[in-house]
Amino acid sequence: MIHKTSKLTTTAAALAGLFSLGSIACGDDASPGATTTSTSDGTDSMTSTGNGSDGTAGATTKNTGATSDTGGTDTWGMEPAGDTAAIDAPCLDHVECMSRYCEIFRDLPADPNRSCQTGPEAGSMRITGTVRDLRTMKTISGASVKVAGAVPAISNPTATPGIVTAKSDAMGRFDVSSDQVQTQTIGIVALTNVDNYCLSSTGLASPDETTAEYALGNTIHDIWVVSSDDLMDWSDVLMGDTEVAPYLPLGEKGGIIGLIRDAEGMALAGATIASEEMTSKAIIRYLADDGMSFTETATGSSGIFVIVNPGLAEGFIAEAGGKLLGSNIGGSTEKTAFIMVLP
Repeated sequence: MIHKTSKLTTTAAALAGLFSLGSIACGDDASPGATTTSTSDGTDSMTSTGNGSDGTAGATTKNTGATSDTGGTDTWGMEPAGDTAAIDAPCLDHVECMSRYCEIFRDLPADPNRSCQTGPEAGSMRITGTVRDLRTMKTISGASVKVAGAVPAISNPTATPGIVTAKSDAMGRFDVSSDQVQTQTIGIVALTNVDNYCLSSTGLASPDETTAEYALGNTIHDIWVVSSDDLMDWSDVLMGDTEVAPYLPLGEKGGIIGLIRDAEGMALAGATIASEEMTSKAIIRYLADDGMSFTETATGSSGIFVIVNPGLAEGFIAEAGGKLLGSNIGGSTEKTAFIMVLP
């Protein structure tokens, strides 16, 4: 998920940016929300009846960095269709479809079945995605997904009622619709909860920066969770690193858990992360090939890295073989660990 950090010029934009990369909060989700959900097969959905308001106004931003985002300024659900792809025709993004809705459940590896479909009514959004384990990349079934505004999610992820809920099916997919998304001025996120995993938050979409309107479908479809055992194991190993130790355990004291992947969505070895800040105090470590130790050199076969002590909305760039892979922003707060996936 590549982000153009130059656009993040306000506090609200910084919040949206942090949630568009995703985060995991180490704690139980005590409030599953009062709204209805998709069925277990991920096909039926009901519209939320909650107001879902985040209570904020002012600046809005567009998530310019998701794999499926064109970076354009179309208000996809409101303007006349400019492209000609018909229903059931293959598509890469919403703007290619006459209906202005491209059905997508996974970004990378690209969903082979993405196609133009009839979208929800104007003012509503159909939200689809696939829940996966960040380390193993295996799909996760039975995960509870609560769609919420970015502001209430970052303020209190366990207590916010959200605007609509869903549950991932046997393929890790979920499919739900809501007519309350337009009330979210900053963006919407998926708060994902499943046994033996930390509560996760992954950005789903932000409104158009010019019109403040949302598309008919979400922008990001790869939803990540990290197991509590992985965080505990990595923290135990890193305790022997005197630089990193003051910022452990991961999750309890914040930090970023990251994944660098290639164009096919597979973990990329030999990649590095660097801060865009000249005076950065962030400390970066990479999970080694043995999966039991960390290095200061580059990603191992898992593509996983850890950053502790980052600044608020600090920008990071990923490179491999002298080639820029993309950039993203992160932050850290207690009881929360952010997920950063590149590209």
